[in-house]
Amino acid sequence: MKNKLSDTALDILGLLPSNQIKRDVPRYRGIMCYDGKTGGSLMVCTPSQYDLIKSATSRVGNQSVLRRQAPNGGRLI
Repeated sequence: MKNKLSDTALDILGLLPSNQIKRDVPRYRGIMCYDGKTGGSLMVCTPSQYDLIKSATSRVGNQSVLRRQAPNGGRLI
């Protein structure tokens, strides 16, 4: 006797027949957050949150991430 997989298992494997309605779930992304010295934690984000955080914390060339956050790019006025 063969074991029958549940609809959830078939959906995860991508084997759910096309005539059944699949849930519309956004693809979540994860970002490592380092709150202390001992290790990081994973922050689960929606795609819009991920894009916002990555644009604010990504480095460009040899610039520091702090320059992107500081007013006037960290330069004296």
